[in-house]
Amino acid sequence: MKRIHFYIWITIILLAISCSPEPDNRLGEYFINNKSNQKVDFKQFLDGEILRQYILNTGEQAKYQNECEGCIPSPPPFWGDSVVISFNDTINMVHYRIEGQDSIRNFFYRESWVGGEVEGYRYVFDYNITDEDYENAFNSQMK
Repeated sequence: MKRIHFYIWITIILLAISCSPEPDNRLGEYFINNKSNQKVDFKQFLDGEILRQYILNTGEQAKYQNECEGCIPSPPPFWGDSVVISFNDTINMVHYRIEGQDSIRNFFYRESWVGGEVEGYRYVFDYNITDEDYENAFNSQMK
């Protein structure tokens, strides 16, 4: 009789574990990588206020992550209306959250990010700041 109770309890526990709903949480990991040969000061703004700032030397990266339920993470992960990327405290590149800018790449454009789903619940994206970005910023400031 004890053996039957034991098997009944084991069955109930196994059913409870196997039937519990899986959470639909997904993790988004976003990296801003300084792949240029310059020191980078990254500032994100909303209505003129700095929301986030990262100072990155060559080869460094900043990481931001968020977890969301019932959504699929996609870049950019940040709220804001503009981003200023300063190279060596002298040359600036400004990205706005609007379409049709005179910019090849834009922090707010999904196409400027690399990455996607890594595992069923985890998504990893990279935004790479390059020497080409520095040259474009330099040339646009010299106009």
